[in-house]
Amino acid sequence: MRVWQGENAQADVKITKSQAHKEACIMPQLNPNDSSIVHLVKRSQPMTCTGFRLAYIKDDMIHFDLDSADRYPDSCSVFFPARVDDNIQKTKWLGNYKFDGKNVSFVPSNRESEHDRPQSDFLTVKCSIQSPPGKGSFTDHTDSLARIKDDPEISIRAKNQERRTKSGLSLNVIMLGMDSTSRMNAIRNIPKSLAYMEEELQAVFLNSYNIVGDATTGALIPMLTGKFESELPNTERGRGSPVNVYPLVWKDFEKAGYVTMFAEDRPELSLFNYRLSGFKEQPTDYYMRTFWREMEAYKSGYCLGPDPVHVVMLRYLQDFMTSYPDNLKFGFSFLTDPTHDDLNILSVMDQDLLSFMQSAKESGALNQTILVIFGDHGSRYEIVRQTFQGKLEERLPFMAIILPDVFRQRHPEAYRNLVTNADRLTTPFDIYATLRSVIDFSKRHWTSSRRAFSLLSTEVPLGRTCREADIAHHWCACMGWNEIRPAEHEVVDGAARFTIDTINGITSHAREKCSLLQLANITSKYRMAHNDQMLRFKEMKGDNILLELHPDKEEISGTYQVTIETRPGGGVYESTVHVRRDVSEQDWEYKLSGEISRINKYGNQSNCIKKEHPSLAKFCFCST
Repeated sequence: MRVWQGENAQADVKITKSQAHKEACIMPQLNPNDSSIVHLVKRSQPMTCTGFRLAYIKDDMIHFDLDSADRYPDSCSVFFPARVDDNIQKTKWLGNYKFDGKNVSFVPSNRESEHDRPQSDFLTVKCSIQSPPGKGSFTDHTDSLARIKDDPEISIRAKNQERRTKSGLSLNVIMLGMDSTSRMNAIRNIPKSLAYMEEELQAVFLNSYNIVGDATTGALIPMLTGKFESELPNTERGRGSPVNVYPLVWKDFEKAGYVTMFAEDRPELSLFNYRLSGFKEQPTDYYMRTFWREMEAYKSGYCLGPDPVHVVMLRYLQDFMTSYPDNLKFGFSFLTDPTHDDLNILSVMDQDLLSFMQSAKESGALNQTILVIFGDHGSRYEIVRQTFQGKLEERLPFMAIILPDVFRQRHPEAYRNLVTNADRLTTPFDIYATLRSVIDFSKRHWTSSRRAFSLLSTEVPLGRTCREADIAHHWCACMGWNEIRPAEHEVVDGAARFTIDTINGITSHAREKCSLLQLANITSKYRMAHNDQMLRFKEMKGDNILLELHPDKEEISGTYQVTIETRPGGGVYESTVHVRRDVSEQDWEYKLSGEISRINKYGNQSNCIKKEHPSLAKFCFCST
C-alpha cells in the first residue's frame, strides 16, 4: 500500500474492499531509502572506546583484574554518589585498597565496617598506578561501576503486595527506548536486530504507530501516564511541583508487587529534568540518574572508559532483568546517547542490541517477560526533517512488542489482537492502556473514550480516526496534503504571519531577553485534503481498489501546514493552522492545531532563558 510519491500527496492505494469502506486512517507506506533522503543516509563507523577496566564487581564484592594493566596500582579509593534529590547529590568515600603485588587489602572509611562489601549500586574506583620511568611518578585511572544490588527489603515488599494482585498477567515488563528512532531509521540502521526480533522473538511491529505531541516529553508522558502534559499538574522547572505528583505507571506496577527501575543516560536532556522539575523522592526502586550525574566528569564523547554509553546502559538493564528471580519486575530504560545527535549513528548499536537480546533469551530472562523496544519519535532537527519524508518519519516512531511463548500459548486471542492491531492506528496512549492491562487483565478497556485501547485486550477499530485517537492534525501521519492553489497563497501567507505572531506572543513575557522574530521566508506550504477520513472508495480497476481524496466541502475553510524561516537566528518552524472566514466574510480566522515544531537545531541561541524559562527554548533567539 503506497500513499505518498515523492512530494505529492495523491497516489493509488491497494487495500481490501472492507478497508475501502471502513478504514479511516491510511498510513503512508514509506521507502526507508527514498530518493529525497538517500544522500543523507550514511553508514557510521564502528564506535571505538579506549582504555581498560581494572575494577569490577563479582559476588557483591569489588575485585581487580591486575592482568589488565601492565603495572600494578599502588592504591585505589572507592567513592559512591549519595542522592538527595534529582539536582543535589554528594560524593562519599567508602574506603581505600592497598596493593602489595597481587595481594590486596581494604581499609574502610568507617572502621566499624567488617569487609569490602559495598552497599551502593553505583561506585567510582580511582586508582593511582606507577608510571613508566620518565613519565612522572603516578598515573590516575578511574573505573565507573553500575550494578543492581539486590535488597531483601524491596523483595519482601514486592512479595507482600503481589499476594493482593490476582487478576494480573504475572509477567515482567521491560521497556527499552531509543531517542529519535523512527520506524524507517530502524530499518535502515539496525537490520540484524530487526531480523532477530522477527525471526527468533516473534516480535510484533506496530506499523501505524503515531506520536501525539512534540519531542520526548510529548511522546513518553502519554505513554507513562495516559495523559497529555497539559492534563497533569504543572511541573515546569522553577515554577511547578516535582514530577512525583504524576500518576506514572510504574507506581501501579509497584502497588501490584513489582520491583521497579528507571534509567536514562543524559541527565541534562532527561525526560523529566530538561524542562520539568525532576523528582524529589526517588521515583523507582532503582534509578540510574544518580550514576550518570556522577559520571559526567568521566565521559568522553559517547564513551565511559572502555565502553560505549549504550553498552553500559544495556548491561545495567540486563542486570536488572536477571535480578530478583522470585519477584516481578518493571524496567524502563531510555537511551539518548548516541541517537539524539545523529540520524545515522544508530547503526553502531546494531550488534550490541542484538547481543543484548540474544543474552536475554539464552539466560531465560525473556521466558516470563514482555519486552518493548521503541523510539519516541523520528529525527526532529537534522536536514532530513526538512524533507517531506522526514516530516512523516518524525511522526512514525519505531515500536516493537515481544511477548513470551507462555503468553501466546495461554492467551492466543490476546496475541491475535496484537497482531491485528499492528496495522491499525495506534499511539502512546494505547501503550499506556496495554501496560495497565498487564497489571489487571480482567478489565477489557482502560478508558470510556476511543483515545486508548489495550492492544492485548481488544482490536483497535478499523475506522479509528486521528481525532478519536486525540492526535492533532499537526501530528497525524494519515493526513492528505495537497499543493497550494494560486488562489490560496494569500490565506497561506496569513497562516505564516499568524505562526510568527503566535511565537512572539509566547516569548512576549521574556522580551527583554528574546528578540522579536520576523518572517524571512516560507519554505513549504500544503493544504490538508480534508479530514481524518481523507480517502474514500472511487472504483474497482481490475483487482485493485482505487481511492480518491475527498473534495473540499467548504471553500471558505481549510487546514494548512506551513514551514517558515525566521530572522534573526535562522529558526525553521512548522505549524498546522485551521483557517476559516468569519460571519462577515471580511477577515480570515486562524487557529493552531497542535504545537509549533522547531525543525532545525537552535544550539545555544536560547541560553539566556533556558534555566528560567525552559519552555521557551525552541522559540527564543537571545538578544543579549
